Amino acid sequence: MKRMLNQKDSWLLFAQGYFKTARLACNELLTQESNPDENNKHAQKNWISHYYTHHLVPAIIFNTKHGIECYLKYLLIMMTDQLVTGHDLEKLFRIFNKKLTSRKWYVISSTDEHRDKISSNEIKKQCVERRKKLRGLIRFFARNKLASSKLRKSFSDKNNELFRYPEMLNMNKLDYEKFLVRIREKDLQELLSHIDDLERFFNDMGYFVSVEEQDKHPTRSCFNRLS
Repeated sequence: MKRMLNQKDSWLLFAQGYFKTARLACNELLTQESNPDENNKHAQKNWISHYYTHHLVPAIIFNTKHGIECYLKYLLIMMTDQLVTGHDLEKLFRIFNKKLTSRKWYVISSTDEHRDKISSNEIKKQCVERRKKLRGLIRFFARNKLASSKLRKSFSDKNNELFRYPEMLNMNKLDYEKFLVRIREKDLQELLSHIDDLERFFNDMGYFVSVEEQDKHPTRSCFNRLS
């Protein structure tokens, strides 16, 4: 039977979609076959490859940051039934962290054959571990550390606009051409690793929150664990 989605589920699907899109783009750049003009001796002369870093890296970073925003807002909606506005990733994480640390966790029961019984102490422990890892990952993207390391300049981007538009008034200028030509394979591998970690840790947090909400409110929908 097809399950109807509510608005909360849509926030989760959007967040996961942005992460998966960013991952696909990373894989395209890391796969040699996607650049036949460079790697295929049978490619036509002057044949243009499908993708280069300047095509996909801005979208990878933007989509990842937007995925973080959507996932934090999804978790806050699940915990408070309210939509928190704004695009500042570190501010959203601080709000989420405050709600998380003040939360009283309930034991996840084993009445569902697809779930393991998890004690409240174990939930708290795992949430603390994932929260620490998420803080570092979110800071990496919120502070545009990849661009900062390549250009040796800090970039303020509290509205997630640095990679949304090529030029913005009244904000730090980013030399996209200089930045993109300095991207190396190891940078793409690092981005891909961070995206995978973000989705895994967020999915774990979402599992704890959504299952607990379902146990307290059986009529509410709940996703199965995705990680």
